[in-house]
Order: sequence, then structure tokens, then C-alpha cells
Amino acid sequence: MDESYPCPKCSRRARVYGGMLAWRSGPRVGVPAVVWTDTDARYVGIVGASVCRGSLEEAGLVNSLVYGEAEEPAVKQALSVRCLGAAAGTRLRGLTYGLMGSRSLGMYTSAIDPNQWRRLFGLEVESWDQLEVVERAKSVADSVVDHHLEWSRKAFGRIGVDEEVMRAAIRLYVVSKEIIAERGFDFVSVRCLPEMPRTFTTFCYAIALLNDTSDAEGEKEAICSACESDSNGALTMQVLKHLAGPPVLMADVRTIDLKRREMWISKPDRILQGIRHPSDHCLVNC
Repeated sequence: MDESYPCPKCSRRARVYGGMLAWRSGPRVGVPAVVWTDTDARYVGIVGASVCRGSLEEAGLVNSLVYGEAEEPAVKQALSVRCLGAAAGTRLRGLTYGLMGSRSLGMYTSAIDPNQWRRLFGLEVESWDQLEVVERAKSVADSVVDHHLEWSRKAFGRIGVDEEVMRAAIRLYVVSKEIIAERGFDFVSVRCLPEMPRTFTTFCYAIALLNDTSDAEGEKEAICSACESDSNGALTMQVLKHLAGPPVLMADVRTIDLKRREMWISKPDRILQGIRHPSDHCLVNC
């Protein structure tokens, strides 16, 4: 790996010094470490790399060891996976998550401890209120709603709900998008159930377009948005966005047919433009 070292002993010593450097700098930079060495027996790289990895582990620093030639596909894959994974996690630091309400429908899996998130991910958790969205939605100009409705008809192909319901859904989206920008939220969740279907309409349309990369105004930033105050779901979506880019789809698995190798997803109103062809889109009752 490094032919400038005159002998295996010197090479091994240099790698151990490298381990000491990683051990000392690791806590300061606060990122996972990937220790890699090649298979060249002349330099006994695996010895120094093992010392380096072990030293990091003893110090409580997250790390992993990759052994092999850099041009080998398996080694490239191993390095890529580890680097992308570390980047996806560390990019969470400093982000602000907007949590609407509390756990919905008794789902304990969606609830979190904000202080634990701060310790583990460096995230800030802020709240926004469902009532504020509804009250502001009532004052959205009809011209704005008309513009979004016309765009939706073209983008999704068919709208299977009453126009009154659709217009209410558009109002929720417009206001949600405004509040997210005002509060500086990087990703969010909404509560919605069980109150919204009975009092206004659901957030399904809003969730679909917040997660997408365009709307009636053109191209935009996709904001990972989960429903039913599912904080863990929202965090997973944000990590996937960091790994592969938007859009990220969240939906309920309705049923799985193992024989036919099919999975049915309910709430098709959440199928994003970036995933499906426009001719396949439709909005349906939720």
C-alpha cells in the first residue's frame, strides 16, 4: 500500500502511529472511522490495521475494518457502504425535526424521547400545532387553491374525491409548506388521525407533496414528512433521503402475497410523482 516504507517493521510502526492519530482525533471530529489496509504481505498492513481498529474500539469509538485491494469490487462496496452510512448519520446533526402533536392511535412505536435524539443524533425537536394549520388553512386565497387544483388534475391524472375535500386538502398543504419554511424544519411529522377526517380533511395530499420534489410552483426541496406523529418513521425517511436522495415514500403495507411475490400498499394518494409515471397517478378517498 505504501512502498515508501523501507521494511515491514517500519511500515507496521507507521500504521500503529496512524492508529494513535485516529484514536486521538476520533473524539474531536465525532465521526465513525473506517480502517482499511491492503493484502500486501511485504508491509504486514493487517497487523497495524488491527491495532488501529482495536485501539479505537477500546476508546469506545465506532469503527470497522476493511481488508483487501482497493480495486476489488467487494472492497469498494464495503468502503462505499460504510462511508455512505456514516455520512447519512452525521448529516443529521444540527437538523430540526417538527413534531405535530403526540402519538396517534396509541402507537407507542412512533413515540420518542427528544433528549435521547439530541444525545444520539444531535437533532433538535420542535413542535407545531395541528390547530394552527387548520385555522390558517381557512384563510388561503381561492386563487391559490385554484392554481394547485388545476396542477393536480394534470399531474395525477384523476381525482377521486369531491372538489370540496380536495380544496381543503390543498389548503392544508399550502399552509404546512409555509409553516415548515417559517420554522426552519428539516423534516416533520403530522398527527392527523383521529381528529382531522372528522373536522377538516386528512393530511394525505399534504404529505404526498411535501415528500415530493415538485408542486404547482415548480421544482422544490423534498421535505421528509411522516403521518400519525411517527417520529421514528420520519427519522428513517430522512436517513434514506441522505443515502439515496428524494423522494422517499412512506405508506402502510396492506398485505403481502408471498407466493406471487407481491406487496400491496394502501393509501395510494401518497404515491409520489418522482416514483410513478404521471399517467398512472390518481388521488383517491382516504
